[in-house]
Amino acid sequence: MSAPAQTSRPPRPVQLALLDACRGGAALWVVMAHACLAYIALGHEELLSNPLYAFSVRGQIGVGFFFAISGYCILATIFNALIRGGTIRGYVVARCRRIYPPYLIALGCVVLTHLAILFLMSKGIFANALPPESPFDHGLGYWLANVTLVQLPAGSSCFLFVSWSMCYEIAFYMLAGVLWAVCARGGRRAASPVLLVTMLNLCSLLSVVWVVVSKNTCPFPLDRWYQFGLGIAMFVLVNRSELRLSRFLQAQSVLVILAVLVHALLLTSEPAPNLYHSERTQLFCVLGFVAVIIALARFDHLLAGHWLVMQLRKLGTISYSLYLIHMLPLPMIDALLRRAGLQGQLYLANYAVQIIAALIAGTIFHRLVERRFFETRKREDAVVPMQCQPTL
Repeated sequence: MSAPAQTSRPPRPVQLALLDACRGGAALWVVMAHACLAYIALGHEELLSNPLYAFSVRGQIGVGFFFAISGYCILATIFNALIRGGTIRGYVVARCRRIYPPYLIALGCVVLTHLAILFLMSKGIFANALPPESPFDHGLGYWLANVTLVQLPAGSSCFLFVSWSMCYEIAFYMLAGVLWAVCARGGRRAASPVLLVTMLNLCSLLSVVWVVVSKNTCPFPLDRWYQFGLGIAMFVLVNRSELRLSRFLQAQSVLVILAVLVHALLLTSEPAPNLYHSERTQLFCVLGFVAVIIALARFDHLLAGHWLVMQLRKLGTISYSLYLIHMLPLPMIDALLRRAGLQGQLYLANYAVQIIAALIAGTIFHRLVERRFFETRKREDAVVPMQCQPTL
């Protein structure tokens, strides 16, 4: 009796433990920044002599890491969909279901917290404190923009402070979906991945050139698309063997990386307003991050078992919840502990309590809210090796 024929499984994108760990590390870095930036900016810059604070205040660089990781994950999601016959509609529905419900619940928590504080202040409690922004100060258009995550193109502020970066994330996801739809209408199905990646890379090059030539006229979201494009280039170079990607696509990816490098070299080294690092520093850090991931990808299975990587991967699991909710407890804890005397050299204890509280809040929000909207299903576990959770 002859042995049963073995069906060959199609190649699938590499799921990198290092990316999960970096997602967690970047989220923690952002929290560290928000735990000390306000206090240092109020005239306590002498604390920057401490390396911990000097590192923490540059946590905004972590957002650039998020954008690059998003580029990798979105392309991995699309490739997985192409492999298993997924549809563009399914991609859009899964992205919206994954992003919007946790965001809207977090936004609701912020609104209720502001209303509760304003109510207490009206009763004489916290009378000397600076009142928070009132939800009733804004009209319907403002709230429609905030609910749909189009605040930046609509010219509105973000009631949930950190959601500015999510405006870019959702725009990146939708634009990638539009390009996928365009590619699906032309040519043979087998050629669509090549055409799609080419179009994504062209958007990255257009973004870089436009920002270099006339940054002030570069529209949203192209003004930051090239950071997302670095993640796309990282995906191609990491998966070049696994997915048997052509040298044509690899050359495009190298060109995108070199174009961003030239852009970084042309930038000034002066820190941006209200920041402690320049845009040039951020770009070099993101470029270095991409280069390190590409170089270490072949050793990912070995590094995945390292204790530090394992802990950061756990943090990466809750990174979206942590990013959404961490600004809720931080200002209140900071104000209360400063009134209790944890200032100056004692501020380190205040800073540590804020970070611990943010991690607890992020964990609770993840368990109660976010994980209910995971797109993974048990029946898909053996089919889809990589899920793209929001990196912000």
